[in-house]
Amino acid sequence: MKRPLRLSIWGSRRDKKNVLLGLWWKIPESLGTTGTSPKRVKPRKAPRHSPPAEVPPSPTLAAPRGPRRNRGRRRCPLRSPRARAAFAFVVAPLLPAPVMVPIVVSQVRHNYHPDCEAAVNNQIQMQLHASYVYLSLAFYCDGHSVALEHFSSFFLRRSHEWGDGAEKLMKMQNQRGGRIRLQDILKPDRDDWHSGFQAMERALHLEKRVNQSLLELHRLATEREDPHLCHFLRSHYLHQQVLIIRELGGYLTNLRRMEAPENPLAELLFDRLTLGRSDKDT
Repeated sequence: MKRPLRLSIWGSRRDKKNVLLGLWWKIPESLGTTGTSPKRVKPRKAPRHSPPAEVPPSPTLAAPRGPRRNRGRRRCPLRSPRARAAFAFVVAPLLPAPVMVPIVVSQVRHNYHPDCEAAVNNQIQMQLHASYVYLSLAFYCDGHSVALEHFSSFFLRRSHEWGDGAEKLMKMQNQRGGRIRLQDILKPDRDDWHSGFQAMERALHLEKRVNQSLLELHRLATEREDPHLCHFLRSHYLHQQVLIIRELGGYLTNLRRMEAPENPLAELLFDRLTLGRSDKDT
């Protein structure tokens, strides 16, 4: 016996289940519900490598660009760590290798301390500076506005003596096996000495400075147990410094007695009578 046909708005069980879950877009078209919302279709994703749509040319714009290509990211070869390491290994051999100069040790050097060698080089520079200052004093006094002839002769003689003294130290440095290292010679602190009296005062101050430097060099040679250097300084410099300092002090005393700073005639008389007589004796 055939079962009677039963009509139901739900259709099959699946349709009933979908309606109960609220999935209204899955109601079959057989229901024929006109005026209801159309089917909601989920948009499909475009393929990953699909070519883009071409843009129609515009009469007002320039030529359209072609389709863009999906280019991969390019790296500068020097930015990658492998390239930097390779580049470092390439550049390193291009640097010039340092030139190693061999140090030559003197065969005649004996009991000559490096401190004494450096102090002798400083003393050479001091004596050349003294010769330089005396040269400035000599030609200042020889100028037409000063015209102190024997002042100029005295200062020029002292300039030559200090130059010879520096040469003696250089010869001694070579005899002991040391190395001569000449330094910059400082210029005089001024060129205009104003008067013969002030020039004589500057000469006395300079002789005391050089004598103090010689005494410090002698003390260093004594501490380093260098009898040869001590004897050389005593025989060639220290005794002569005592004499010249005493001589310059006597000159300044006589100039003060004659009121040389205020009386210009006193310098002229001292130049002719005192220094002129000493020039004749020499």
